[in-house]
Amino acid sequence: MNYRVLALSVVAGLVLTASNVRAQSTPPAAVPPAAEPAKPAKPAPKAPAKAEKLKVGSKAPALSIAEFVKGEPVKEIEAGKFYVVEFWATWCPPCIESIPHISKLQKDNPKVVFIGISDEDAKTVKPFVAKMGDKMDYRVALDTKRATNGAWMKAAGQSGIPTAFVVNDKQEIAWIGHPMELDDVLTPIVEGKYDAKAGASKKAKMEEVMNKVQKAYEAKEWDNVIAGMDEIGALDAKMASRMASAKFQVLLMEKKDAKAAYAHATAAADGVIKDDEKALNEIAWTILDAPGVEARDLDVAMKIATRANEVAKGKDAGILDTLARAHWEKGDKAAAIATQQKAIAALSSDQAEMKLELEATLKKYQAAEKK
Repeated sequence: MNYRVLALSVVAGLVLTASNVRAQSTPPAAVPPAAEPAKPAKPAPKAPAKAEKLKVGSKAPALSIAEFVKGEPVKEIEAGKFYVVEFWATWCPPCIESIPHISKLQKDNPKVVFIGISDEDAKTVKPFVAKMGDKMDYRVALDTKRATNGAWMKAAGQSGIPTAFVVNDKQEIAWIGHPMELDDVLTPIVEGKYDAKAGASKKAKMEEVMNKVQKAYEAKEWDNVIAGMDEIGALDAKMASRMASAKFQVLLMEKKDAKAAYAHATAAADGVIKDDEKALNEIAWTILDAPGVEARDLDVAMKIATRANEVAKGKDAGILDTLARAHWEKGDKAAAIATQQKAIAALSSDQAEMKLELEATLKKYQAAEKK
């Protein structure tokens, strides 16, 4: 039921929960290169002077583009304009997931020049872009010699894609990060209200804490995991509800402290996640269906599922399905069937797979009621 709940593996790989997924900037070689005959050793060349690292506040490097396959070509980063330079690839699932979001940002921010840069060849990129059509509605460029990649990605120490750079009207790097996080920074940058130095410091601190949480999770140091989640929520208010949901899962399913888990869930439902239907639904479904749960508090699940449905205004099929399950587990078969029917009615035309699943659940409820 991945449309309903964050899998616990999300907690294990906190980069999915507290940030966004990235792929390595270059795909692994399918076939290792053939070994070359040994050659006489040559004297090592003198090491060049170490280049200054590209960071927030640095002047934006030049663009060395082989070809623009979509949109008006951009020859250089000009003063007085704003840019989002994003590195991606056709083989990168997180990049593909980001494309519609970037297109929306371009539509909502016509003063900003968005450029998606791939180091693949034209034969690979052009058909992909053509197939995407309006879903990829911004400039797309080729960096076949990887000169731009070196000047931007490598210089900034970025090893994963997608990665976006925001350039302000002074030709300075104002922000570096995942394109799915652009919503929080783009408008303030354009309006001249963004503190780039403070933003970079906060981002660095967030990454430091996430790394600590990941290590603690691998070591099964649950108290340290929970402390780190609390710290992430304090650093970023928008992350607080996601961390509250993840913290519940750790308390209930890893630490096996049901009393603390349900106390946390109840407090969170009345506080930090009160208006976050997704976080509410994740907790309710975990209680109702997650394997390995030793104590299922159905009253807490019902309360939280009901609140999730209120926030969603009864229009989310997945949330209605969770609420139906809560009614079923509580023994109210009629309410479960009626709610499941509402869930099916709330589905959109492109949710065929989910429809089959919800209909199967409804048939199970109806068959059991007749017994």
